[in-house]
Amino acid sequence: MLFDFLTPHWLGRAHTYHGEMGPLRYRFRMDAKEKTVEASVYTKVCFEAATDAVTETFAWDEAGVSALRVWMQGHYERIVSETESEKNA
Repeated sequence: MLFDFLTPHWLGRAHTYHGEMGPLRYRFRMDAKEKTVEASVYTKVCFEAATDAVTETFAWDEAGVSALRVWMQGHYERIVSETESEKNA
């Protein structure tokens, strides 16, 4: 899986983390008090200007991060498929 690098420890690197993988852009925002990770995926522009952002909150533990990896993989596959469809249209 593309997102196997995501672990509870890795997510502790910063309060907010932005990244991208191919056409998928993402933002993780950690809440240490609530022990949650707010994950957002979007395309083409920065998070603040994105009109297509999808956001979900996960527990900041092994089970929650495992669910986050599956969620990210699903959105990655969807966005790659949509991008390929746009190129071929």
